[in-house]
Amino acid sequence: MKIGFFIENYRQGGLDKIFIEKINNWPKSSDELYVFCNSDHQGIEYLKKNIPSKCNFITYKSPYFFIGNIKSKLINFVFRVLYNTIFCYIRMVTEIYSFKKKVSLNKIDILYIHNGGWPGGRVTRSVAIAGKLAGIHQVFYVIHNLAYRKNILIYFQEAFLESVLKLFKIEVISVSDAVKRTLAKYTFLPKAITILNGISEPKIKISNKQDFLKKLKIDQDHFIISTIGTFEMRR
Repeated sequence: MKIGFFIENYRQGGLDKIFIEKINNWPKSSDELYVFCNSDHQGIEYLKKNIPSKCNFITYKSPYFFIGNIKSKLINFVFRVLYNTIFCYIRMVTEIYSFKKKVSLNKIDILYIHNGGWPGGRVTRSVAIAGKLAGIHQVFYVIHNLAYRKNILIYFQEAFLESVLKLFKIEVISVSDAVKRTLAKYTFLPKAITILNGISEPKIKISNKQDFLKKLKIDQDHFIISTIGTFEMRR
């Protein structure tokens, strides 16, 4: 089968690592894998380097709106508000047409769309609709972060799109029960199922510090500093 993976990301981070793990541990070696990624993603080279070379890596142009060299902060602000609340949704017509053409050309059978957090990643809505219009029966929406309350300026636009996705019977996957609860609270998306990131590992029974270090293969005289990640308000 031909499996498509779509990602819209702009900063290299945890989503990339999870995405790479998923590709590298794909269970069926006979499947053809297609990765669709925005060309201005900060971690695009990192992705290319760490996924199998046999994957078909396809880039698309970012839909972000840039005003150029207009120096007036007020004009910049007005243009951005108009784009983010009106014009980006009008632009979805061309996005849907473009992505429908891409997935049809590559004859994708199943499409996984990775979203960093709702309602971010607006282009992912276009791709989900395009996939269904192209005749893909299974379109999965994988949401990796908590959903939050919609801005009043885009509330009705996003509520309409969520209702469309529900009408198309898009299958939503959350990576934790917390994400699932926020999706139910703040969106009109189909009910999500939870598939936890990672795998279950046997718990290490700690009797004393020496045994613990030995199990982790760490010398007792070594001093280790480690980090979990960055702290963000929604995490």
